[in-house]
Amino acid sequence: LHYPLRRQRQMCIRDRFGTMHGGCLATIVDTCSSFLTLLHSSGVAGEPWTMMGVTQALIVQYLKPTRVGKWIEVETTMRSISKTLCLLHVNIYELDGRDGQRTAHTVTGSHNKMDIRPKL
Repeated sequence: LHYPLRRQRQMCIRDRFGTMHGGCLATIVDTCSSFLTLLHSSGVAGEPWTMMGVTQALIVQYLKPTRVGKWIEVETTMRSISKTLCLLHVNIYELDGRDGQRTAHTVTGSHNKMDIRPKL
C-alpha cells in the first residue's frame, strides 16, 4: 500500500519539524494489519474472522520520524492465524518520490488480534 503524505497537515505534530503524528501511524498499523484477517474469512456471519476481531495487543516502535510530504509504503505480514488468534506484523517505509525506492524504515509494529465470534 502506497500512501502520499502530501498536504496532510492534520497528521503533523504542531511543531516546525513536519513529522507525522505517532497516533496516526499507530492507526495505520492497526487498520492495515486488520484487513488481512478478512482474507481468512468466509464472509458468512458467525464464521471465524468475519468481524475482523479485536485487538489484544498493539506494539508500535518508531524508528525514525515519518515526514509529511513523502510517500510511505505499508508492508503487512500475517505470522499466524487460528480460529481465535491472529499474529500480524507491519513495517512502514518512507519512499523516494522520484523512483519509489525505500529511503527509510520508519515504523515497525506487532498486532495481535482475537476473534470474539464465540463470545457474541
